[in-house]
Amino acid sequence: MTSREISMKVLSMNSPPFGRTVSEREWLKNSAKIWELVKNSPIIAEYSRTLQSCGMFRR
Repeated sequence: MTSREISMKVLSMNSPPFGRTVSEREWLKNSAKIWELVKNSPIIAEYSRTLQSCGMFRR
């Protein structure tokens, strides 16, 4: 199966609707909370240190 065929299958799938409509303000608030969780994640910090030690990422 080609990547195009996979893409077409995924895009044609029926998905359940979201539970409710979210306002732009709520979305922004939730996004900020999620970003803080990601920024403060020990797993992300460890990954960043690993990349830095390999020379693949510099601050």
